[in-house]
Amino acid sequence: MGRKKTFVLIEDLLITDIAAEGKSIGKLENQVVFVPHTVPGDVVDVQVVRKRKRYMEGFPVRFKQYSEARIKPFCGHFGECGGCRWQQLPYSEQLRYKQKQVVDQFERIGRIEVGEVLPILASEDQTHYRNKLEFTFSNSRWLTREELLSDPAVSRGKALGFHIPGRFDKVLNI
Repeated sequence: MGRKKTFVLIEDLLITDIAAEGKSIGKLENQVVFVPHTVPGDVVDVQVVRKRKRYMEGFPVRFKQYSEARIKPFCGHFGECGGCRWQQLPYSEQLRYKQKQVVDQFERIGRIEVGEVLPILASEDQTHYRNKLEFTFSNSRWLTREELLSDPAVSRGKALGFHIPGRFDKVLNI
């Protein structure tokens, strides 16, 4: 018999930093909580889906306060497809956090002291600059939450699009 899963809801978690893979970081009693689709300054209620000794992972169920740094993503598929991860942040902030992440990983994981770091060279195009797209076909498309809520009898149908985050067997029809 498997372990019984208990789901924890963390209320009013302040997001304070950015982590890898498009996740942000909040802290609860000195334990790190990784939360996707949030930015530093957001205050959210988080449904914990994985709890480990040193960290937890969850997803936002309610935004109590939006960060002043948050912007509206330019892509209508943002958050559903597995591509872009930080469109809710201004481009200048994306570059700042990406650089910070690289330095942190050298110092924390690699235990390499990093000296002076030159700034990232920004792209002239701040949108639509992906240089690789991997399309996938499926005979059963992924249904978004909005589709399910608006019409529970909606047909799955065929799909040509991108994988949803973390699931290579599910395709969002683009």
